[in-house]
Amino acid sequence: MKRTAFMIACAAVCLGLVPIARAAQGQGHCAAALLPGDGHAEVRSLRAEDLVRLRDMGASYEVPPWAGMVPAENQSIALSPDGTKLAFSIRRGNPETNDFCLGIFVLDLAGNARPTMIDEGGDLIRLKSEFRGKAGYPTGIAVSRLPRWTPDGKAVLFLKQVDGVAQVWRAASNGSGSRPVTHSQDDVLDFRIGKDGHSLIYKTQPELRAGLKSIEREGREGFHYDDRFAPMASNRPFVPGPLPYRTWVQADGPDARGRQASSEQRALFEPGPAAPPGTVVQAVSRRGDQAWLTVEGEHFPPRLALTVMLRDGRKMTCTSSVCDRSVSQIWWSSGGGLRFMRREGWDREATAIYEWRPGSGEPRRLFLTNDLLASCIPADEAVICLREASNRPRYISRIALPSGTSTQLYDPNPEFRRLQLGMVERLHWRNANGLEVFGDLVLPVGYKQGQRYPLVVVQYESRGFLRGGTGDDYPIQLFAAHGLAVLSFDRPIDYGATVGAKTLSEAQAANDKDFADRQSVQSALETGIGMLVHRGIVDPARIAITGLSDGASTGQFALINSDQFKAAAFSSCCWDSSLAISVGPGAMPTFADTYPSVLSDDDPVWGPVSIARNAARLDVPMLFQISDGELLSTLTGYTALRDHHQPADMYVYPGEYHIKWQPAHRLAIYRRSLAWFEFWLGSDGPIDAPDDELERWDELRREKAGKRKAAQGARE
Repeated sequence: MKRTAFMIACAAVCLGLVPIARAAQGQGHCAAALLPGDGHAEVRSLRAEDLVRLRDMGASYEVPPWAGMVPAENQSIALSPDGTKLAFSIRRGNPETNDFCLGIFVLDLAGNARPTMIDEGGDLIRLKSEFRGKAGYPTGIAVSRLPRWTPDGKAVLFLKQVDGVAQVWRAASNGSGSRPVTHSQDDVLDFRIGKDGHSLIYKTQPELRAGLKSIEREGREGFHYDDRFAPMASNRPFVPGPLPYRTWVQADGPDARGRQASSEQRALFEPGPAAPPGTVVQAVSRRGDQAWLTVEGEHFPPRLALTVMLRDGRKMTCTSSVCDRSVSQIWWSSGGGLRFMRREGWDREATAIYEWRPGSGEPRRLFLTNDLLASCIPADEAVICLREASNRPRYISRIALPSGTSTQLYDPNPEFRRLQLGMVERLHWRNANGLEVFGDLVLPVGYKQGQRYPLVVVQYESRGFLRGGTGDDYPIQLFAAHGLAVLSFDRPIDYGATVGAKTLSEAQAANDKDFADRQSVQSALETGIGMLVHRGIVDPARIAITGLSDGASTGQFALINSDQFKAAAFSSCCWDSSLAISVGPGAMPTFADTYPSVLSDDDPVWGPVSIARNAARLDVPMLFQISDGELLSTLTGYTALRDHHQPADMYVYPGEYHIKWQPAHRLAIYRRSLAWFEFWLGSDGPIDAPDDELERWDELRREKAGKRKAAQGARE
C-alpha cells in the first residue's frame, strides 16, 4: 500500500469546520502559565497533564521550503539587528478549559534573565493547504508566527490571529505594548519589512473568501456533487484551487491601509534575479556572496544542487557527495564560509552542520547530533536553534562553531527535568531487504533487568523529543511510567525509492507490487521486536501497536498478516473498497491506477490490507480514536468488526483533523490509550478509566472469550 496515496487520502480528510478550542481570553491570564517557576518542583512520576501542558515553541511540524507552502519558511526565532536579543513565541494548552495561552517573548542574550513577554493572546494559527484542486484545507498543525525585528531593534513584528483572521502585529521589544499593523479582511500568510525599514509588504488569498461566499449562495439551490467534494471531510464543497496569492504594501501606522504592491515589492518574497531556476532556498552574505539550493528538473528522487556566486563573479556548484538531497538549510558565516545542515548517518537519523569554502576543497563537517534541530539561525560564528533530545522537550540552544560546544539559552519547561522518565536506548538494525532501520527503546520507569514487560509500538518517526509519536496521540513516557516498555519506531525508507525508479509513478508501482513497501515495513517491525524479545526485555505474549496515517496502515497490515500483536490503538482507518468513495470524485483517479473498482469488494487485492475483509478472524482488541472528519472512512472497518462481535471500540472527536490539536482531546486520548493497553495487556494496579468504559471493555473481553471457547468446541 503506497504511503504517498495514503497521505493524499489523509489530506482529503484532515478537515473539520467547527473550531472548538480557543485562545485564553483576557490580558494577564497567560503570563503565569507561559513563564515557568524556579524549576524546583518535586521529583515525581510523569502524568498525562505534564505532556499536554508543555510549553511549545515554533511550528508543530516544519515543512521544507520546496513543498510549495506559504509561508515558504518556518522561522520561529529571530535575532535582533545588534545580535543581543532573541524573539520567539510560546504556546501552552489548557485541557481543563480546552484553550491555549499564546505569547511573544524577547530574551536578552547577555545574561540569565527571564524573557520578557511583549504580547499575549490570540488564537492558535493552524496550517491551511491546497490539495487536489481544493483550496483552504485546514489542519491541526500549528504554524510559525514568523517573528521579525524592525531594523532599529525597537519592535518585533509577528502574526497574530484574533476573531478568526491572522494579522501582522507590532510589539515594543521592551514590553511596553503591542498593536495590530494590518487590518486585512483575509488572513495574512506571510510578510516582509520593506527596504525603507518602515513599510510592510504582506500576502493574502482574497479569492478564498470570495469562493466561500459563492458556495454559501450556491447552497440555497443545492450543491452540485463534483470534484469539489471530499465526503469524509465535509458535506459541503470546497473552493476550487489553486488560488493566487495577492501582495499588498502599507505604511506602519494606526490608520494605514494596504494597497497593491509593486513588482519590486513583490520580489521580496522571491529569490534574487541571479538565482537559478528552481531555487527554493537562498542565502546572501554581508559582503555580497550568494548561495542557492535548487531543485533540478523532474528527477526522482528529487535532486538538489548547491550553487554559489561569489562577489567577484565566480560561480561554483558543490560536487561533493555530501551536497545532495539531504541538505536543508544554508547560511553564510561571518568568516565567509557557506554552512549547511544535512541529514545523514544510519537511515539519516542524525543532523550534521557542514562548512564549505568554495574553491578551497571539500565541505568540512563541524557538528553532528541525533538531537532534532529546528529553526536554526546564524549568530556570528555560532548558530542558535530550537533543539530537542529524545528525553527532553524543545529548548533554545546556541551551538558554537567550529568547536560544536552547546549552551542552553532558554528552557521553557525546567520542571520537566524533575519528572521520573524511562531510560531511552537508540537501536539500529536491518530489515529483510537489508534496509537500515532505527528506533528508540524506552524502558519502564523502575525497569528491572531480567523481568519481561509488555511492549507498545509507537510510530512512525522517532526524531527529537519522544512525546506521542507521529500525530502525538500515544504518550510514550506516560506508558513507561505505568510499567510498559515502548519501541518508538522510525519506518524505513519507501521500498520504491530503493529500486532505481526514475519517476514517482514507478516508485509507487514498486511499492504496491505484492505490497512490497508494506512487507518491508512489516519486516522491520518484526526484526526490531524480535531483538527485544531475544534480549529478555519484552514479553512476546503482550505486544501492542499504535498508529496514525501511514502508521495506522502499518499496524492494520500487521494485524492482518501476522499474529504478533495482542492489542492495538489507531487514530485513522481504514484501507478498503469504500475509501475512494469517501475521499470524493476528485481523488478517485488516484486509486484507479492501483486498486480495483470501488464496488469490487471481493477482489483479492483487498485481502492483505482490508480490516473489513478480514473482520471475521481479527479478534485483536482495537481502539479507534478518530477525528470527526475521518469517521466516514472508519465506519466500514469498525462496523464489520462489531458485526462479527470482535473486541473493537471507537471514540470520535469533534472539530478535529487528521492531526488533532485540541488540548482536552489530547488529554482524553492519552488517558484512554493508556487505560486500553493496561486493560488488554495486564496491569499491576488500578486502571484510571470511567466505570462505564471499563464495563464496556469487560463485555468485549467476555465476547472474545466466548467466541474462542465456541471455536475450540467446534474443532473438538
